[in-house]
Amino acid sequence: MPTTKLAIYDPPAPDMPMLAVVVVDGELLACEPVYSKSEGELLLSKVRENLPEFITEARLPQA
Repeated sequence: MPTTKLAIYDPPAPDMPMLAVVVVDGELLACEPVYSKSEGELLLSKVRENLPEFITEARLPQA
């Protein structure tokens, strides 16, 4: 079973957005800018609901 971590990171600079990230087994699978913690939490809750499909799709070879 993969180890999955979902997190929201503070902006690295004042003029940059927060980042919502998905990390599986130490590999960054997704990173999306969000403009508030609540937006990031909503995004990550949707990811959590569909996590098995999300991981499978993210690991498919890219064309």
